[in-house]
Amino acid sequence: MRYGFYEGHTDYRADPIAIAFIFGISSLEQIEAAFEGRLYEALTRPFTR
Repeated sequence: MRYGFYEGHTDYRADPIAIAFIFGISSLEQIEAAFEGRLYEALTRPFTR
């Protein structure tokens, strides 16, 4: 987000959470801890409004 590669949830932008996990930047446990147990909400909220 800082460098502008991610501009929200659109059809053509990759989710930074998915990128961090797929490329091994962060483990699932680290990502879950960063969202304080609200990872599911962070992943689904933009698509269920």
